[in-house]
Amino acid sequence: MNEKLEKENNEKIQILVSTQNLLNDFQVSKLIKNMNIKSNYLIVNQTNKNEIKIKNSKVITKNEKGLSKSRNLAILKAEEEIVVLADDDVRYIEDYEKIIIESYKKYKNVDIICFFVESMNTKRKTKRMLTGKIGYIRANRIASFEITFRKKSITKNKIKFNEKFGAGAELNRGEEQLFLYEAIKNKLKIIFINKKIANVKQDSSTWFNKKDEDFFIIQGKVFKEMSRKFYIILCMQYAIRKYFSYRKNIGFFKALKCMLMSQ
Repeated sequence: MNEKLEKENNEKIQILVSTQNLLNDFQVSKLIKNMNIKSNYLIVNQTNKNEIKIKNSKVITKNEKGLSKSRNLAILKAEEEIVVLADDDVRYIEDYEKIIIESYKKYKNVDIICFFVESMNTKRKTKRMLTGKIGYIRANRIASFEITFRKKSITKNKIKFNEKFGAGAELNRGEEQLFLYEAIKNKLKIIFINKKIANVKQDSSTWFNKKDEDFFIIQGKVFKEMSRKFYIILCMQYAIRKYFSYRKNIGFFKALKCMLMSQ
C-alpha cells in the first residue's frame, strides 16, 4: 500500500511531440526550447531526408508520414505513466507540469484529461469549455494537443489513432475525435479541465483547408467511422453548430448532403 501511495506522489509526465524534418541535435534543442518543455519528452521525427545526425536518444526518426502513425509510435514508446500529446508549434506555460500532475492526483479515477491550449490564430480558435465530463458531442471540440492520458488506460484497452485519418493520411483530419470516441466506447473516464497549459500557433497546416464540398465529404467519413448508429445525428449537429463558419462557402443543405452521401 505504501509503495502505491509513493508511486502516485511521484507521478511524472512525458510530452510526446510529433514533428518533421529535424536533421541534427541543434534543431532538436531549438525545438525543445521553443516549446518550453521542462519535463521528460519523446519526439517522433518523420522525414525522408538523408544524413540525419541526431544523437539525442529521446528522438525517434522514421521515414514515413502521417500524424496518427506518429502518435501511435510515441504512445508505444512512452516511458511515463501520464503522457501529453503535442504538436511542434505548441509552447507550454511555466507551470504546465504542476497543473497536469495535480489534476491527475485530484481526479484519480479519470483516464483522460483534456486541458485548454489557446490558439494564437484568430481564424482557428480552440474552444475553452467549462470543467466537466467529455461525451460524444464535447469530444468534437477537442484538439489533439489538448489531450493527456494515463498510458496504461490506453494500451490496456488497445486504443490507437486510426491511421487512415489525420494530417499526412488519406483523410486529413478527425483523428483526435476518433481516438476519443474509441475511449468513450471502452468506457474510459474523460474530462475537460478549464485550465490553460499552453499556447499553439497554428500558423499553417498540412491538412487545413476551407470548408467546401471536399471538406464535408471527409467530415462525413469521420462521423461514419465514429458511429454508424448515430451517423446522421452527428452530421446534422455539425451542420447546425458550424453553420456560421462555412455559410460563405457552401449552403446548409449542400454541406449536410455532402456528409450524408460520403462513402
